[in-house]
Amino acid sequence: MQSDVLTHENLENTENIHFVNTEIQELIRTLKQQEGKDIWICGGANLIHRYMWANLIDEYQITTIPVLLGNGIRLFEKGSTKVKLEMTTVREENVLILAVYKKQN
Repeated sequence: MQSDVLTHENLENTENIHFVNTEIQELIRTLKQQEGKDIWICGGANLIHRYMWANLIDEYQITTIPVLLGNGIRLFEKGSTKVKLEMTTVREENVLILAVYKKQN
């Protein structure tokens, strides 16, 4: 399986990992032209915020780990656009909780 990793660094591609320094819309357009069904994005608040702002996310998979940190990196950046979600599934895997939400129209 091929993975594309957004980065500002100039890294050398491997057999399965392609490092990309491009605009999100251009990356999505390129990926949609390739064979395959879904595009899965894994990242922090800064990356996800950019996809949310461009209205490019249809489904959110949020994993909860049972550790209270007190502070750290936010799940979503302040000023994120309001997105209405509908929970489709929730499951427990070991001690983790995975909740899947679809974006409502």
